[in-house]
Amino acid sequence: MGQVFSDYVGSPIICTCFSQDGQCTLISSLDSTLQLLDKDTEELLGKYVGHKSQKYKLDCCLSEHDTHVVSCSDDGKVVFWDLVEGALVLALSVGSSVAQSLAYHPMEPCLLTAMLGVRGVSASSTGKKRPMRQRVEQAED
Repeated sequence: MGQVFSDYVGSPIICTCFSQDGQCTLISSLDSTLQLLDKDTEELLGKYVGHKSQKYKLDCCLSEHDTHVVSCSDDGKVVFWDLVEGALVLALSVGSSVAQSLAYHPMEPCLLTAMLGVRGVSASSTGKKRPMRQRVEQAED
């Protein structure tokens, strides 16, 4: 039989994901905060602020080597933080609509983002704190 574990984070949770090793859980909530928790001890390992998340279900994830925290934002940006330092390293504008969905490639420095009417691909070079290219295309109806 399965088990259920719960923790109170203070605001409605809109997205969660695990680190590559499965030891950490990244939690995004409607108070414009992301929290990195140790899965076993529930210890707060990091807190990330600087994006806007107050209305919608927005995705968050970790980069391909778990070096950066990445989140969508209500203001059409995808925001990157250094996982260890917690510093905001990039707010990448991907459109004028809400950036709602994103997925990082598990092994390559490639990020796919999506928003209403737009699709985009951004890639960041390994070890750098900024994307090396960005391509945004209007989705065809």
